[in-house]
Amino acid sequence: MDIAELSTRVRLSTRMLRYVLDHRLLPGLKKDFAEGRGVPRGFDETESYAIALAGLLLKAGLKRHLVEICIEQMLTRTACGHPLNKCAFDQTEDSIAATLEIGDGAHWRLVGKDKYGYGLGSSDKSEMHWMPLKGDEKVALGYRPRVTLRVDLSALYNEVRK
Repeated sequence: MDIAELSTRVRLSTRMLRYVLDHRLLPGLKKDFAEGRGVPRGFDETESYAIALAGLLLKAGLKRHLVEICIEQMLTRTACGHPLNKCAFDQTEDSIAATLEIGDGAHWRLVGKDKYGYGLGSSDKSEMHWMPLKGDEKVALGYRPRVTLRVDLSALYNEVRK
């Protein structure tokens, strides 16, 4: 899929999506786009999904460095023994229904269930504990953010793979 097609599917401007790529907001995207000016860049479903997510987070008002950190955290942290990139970026039709929540621009978590009905949090809870975007300090157990940004990851994925 190229940028123009992705832009149409997820209703984000091509300029926004190019910004995500040109500023290297996706740490796992290692493609070299030096083929030359005017040559369309192609992406698979997972890459397109991550690019669209980063673009949505920027459009929602998250600062560039926080978008980069959030995507990196989602790719590296684990919950319930599952890599979050498997939960959040490698969805299939029957995988999970998940929502990404960012609290106060400083913490994040995934809320949802996997394809077997198990929660993404500990045991059968559908929500993970809040985790810091930066650092490894623990977030207080009763933490409740004053401002929460929510992204429906399942809906976004469905838009990307139309």
